[in-house]
Amino acid sequence: FTEKHSTMSLLSVAIFLFGLVAVSAKCPLPPINKNFTNQGFEGTWYEVGKIQTIGGAIFEHNCVCTRIIVNFEKNGTATVSNQCNDKTPQGKLLIENGTLTPTTTQSRFTETFHFGKFTNSVAYNVMYLTSDLAIEYDCGDNLFGLNYCFHVFSRDPKPISKPVADRLIQLAATDKLNPHDLRFKFTRQQGCSY
Repeated sequence: FTEKHSTMSLLSVAIFLFGLVAVSAKCPLPPINKNFTNQGFEGTWYEVGKIQTIGGAIFEHNCVCTRIIVNFEKNGTATVSNQCNDKTPQGKLLIENGTLTPTTTQSRFTETFHFGKFTNSVAYNVMYLTSDLAIEYDCGDNLFGLNYCFHVFSRDPKPISKPVADRLIQLAATDKLNPHDLRFKFTRQQGCSY
């Protein structure tokens, strides 16, 4: 072997091993939400906070005043408009729309985003839902690794009480939905004009 062949062989082995590790990392699956209804999840939700990997934060990295607007069609698909302001409440409005396609399991969808000619799909799970609070967990595993987001939402942009927030955040640990052991970050909703 020449030095060039040796380097190429090592690079090939490294890529292969990276692929094995990346592919072996599978998305955790939250419990099925038996209380879920499309009507209950439809409408505007304000983000209380999130646990999010780097891949999941591509759109939301500098977001404040984060909210989603969910609109269901009669066939069960939905449009989710992910909206936030860049860095400050007066910052540029950022919007990324996704499409939810229902799976055969209640409260579970495939969310698809379109970026020009490219699309990206993730598993989208509404794992907790009451009339005023929701938790959405989305996750994708591919050659770039495991990327996930654990979002806590409220119907009201005002902060929720600490005991309620702590109880909801604990579900990420209880259901093993935070394999990278990332910290929960509260989302700024003060001073926002929606």
